Amino acid sequence: MHLVAVAFASAAAYRRHDVVMRRGEVNHIPSFVLRRHNGCMTGAFNARVYEVVKSIPKGQVATYGQVAALAGNPRNARFVGFALHANPKPGVIPCHRVVFRDGSLAPGFAFGGPDRQRQLLEEEGVRFLPPQAGQSGDEGWRVDLDHCQWQQ
Repeated sequence: MHLVAVAFASAAAYRRHDVVMRRGEVNHIPSFVLRRHNGCMTGAFNARVYEVVKSIPKGQVATYGQVAALAGNPRNARFVGFALHANPKPGVIPCHRVVFRDGSLAPGFAFGGPDRQRQLLEEEGVRFLPPQAGQSGDEGWRVDLDHCQWQQ
């Protein structure tokens, strides 16, 4: 079990969080829990993430950290993942083009899992490297970042 320390904006926010947790509705993290003062997990941050991701050319990928930096919050790669998981336009915002820094795929790819993410990338011509011992992602397959990483 992972415990997360969260500073709630008000007692009412804490009570809403408590109700959600008791009901077991933890398949997503409520937005009132994720508000941050540095601009992450806000509509503005998500919009910047979506604009960056829409700029990634077909056949290329970017890392979560790369997207975070281009969105103006270089140390918030994890929040890029939260934003992409809530992608409001999966066919328009190509979140499948965002990968981990080692080229591995997201096991929690929100729109069909890592097999679907890999399929979408292969259809665009993205090259993959075969598995090596200790690699994560889709059975160890990784995007060949030397050839396919977006150089903006």
